[in-house]
Amino acid sequence: MGSVKPSTRVSYEMIIRQHLKPNFGHYKLKDLGSGTIQSVYNKMLKSGRVVQKKAKDKKADKSEKSEKPTNKGLSEKTIRNIHLVLRKALQVAYLNDMIPKNPAADGRVTLPEAPKKKEIRVFTPDEQKAIERACKGERWGMIILLDLYSGMRQGEILALTWKDIDFQKRTITINKQLSRLKNFDPSIPGKTVLAIQPYTKNSNDRVISISPAIVDMLQAYKAAEDANKAKWAEAYEDNNLVFCREDGHFVEPKTFQEYFKKKLADAGVADGNVHALRHTFATRALEAGIPVKVVSQILGHSSIQITLDTYSHVLPELQDEAMKAITDAFLEPVKSE
Repeated sequence: MGSVKPSTRVSYEMIIRQHLKPNFGHYKLKDLGSGTIQSVYNKMLKSGRVVQKKAKDKKADKSEKSEKPTNKGLSEKTIRNIHLVLRKALQVAYLNDMIPKNPAADGRVTLPEAPKKKEIRVFTPDEQKAIERACKGERWGMIILLDLYSGMRQGEILALTWKDIDFQKRTITINKQLSRLKNFDPSIPGKTVLAIQPYTKNSNDRVISISPAIVDMLQAYKAAEDANKAKWAEAYEDNNLVFCREDGHFVEPKTFQEYFKKKLADAGVADGNVHALRHTFATRALEAGIPVKVVSQILGHSSIQITLDTYSHVLPELQDEAMKAITDAFLEPVKSE
């Protein structure tokens, strides 16, 4: 697990516990073939995951459980996620000579087609202006403004520390994120824990530029935060966070999401989630003529194709404007007789 993010570990653990163990745990490795895997996938698509229930007989062994499928079938995306984990696990078994081949390798099992992506929410220019007005003078309004003009993910913004911001170079270094994760530490009470998770060793830090106007706003915001810190004195929990509660503690993501919903209501803007801020930034950037590759780098996408697929709604209009611009710049107009 050394190179796996805590959030990824949580996802893998859930898939193993809820899907792999109930459906495949009773098979021996040598008996687990592609046909069996395919059959289980088809069953899960139709009937849902297997749920385990303790036997009703109180005299029965406590470990004895009955199994039955849920009524609702699993989604195509869930099946594909389950397959991803199973394929990786069986590949480890294959590489360690525990099985002669990986029965879940590419081409051996037919997966359901990937579901069509939902239409993304992008705030219109008028909605964006209304949101910005609603944020004016608001302490956490700066989080929304920075997101609108940087495209950062919510967890990335809430994990920012002041050392990540270079006011002279006008850059922000993004190398971690704040998340609420399942608690695997028995010494810490609670099922979940709010924590900063660094990007994995295979991920590169992302450095993005910010405009002079945003730098000025951040500097003014920092001055106000320094004054607040002095007011709290020793009671202040100094994590050097850019965005925090008044006492310096991490901002709970859910609390910020509720705040964001309130700002949308104040602005008279139809509902949307925090991620719509990131989509709005990307759309405005492409509309402004910033190359797709640059936008992709700013957003931290692993490939330019993700950016093209996600923001394909902008491309036809940009193509039309580009063709007009090229024609106006170079084509000689036809003179009338």
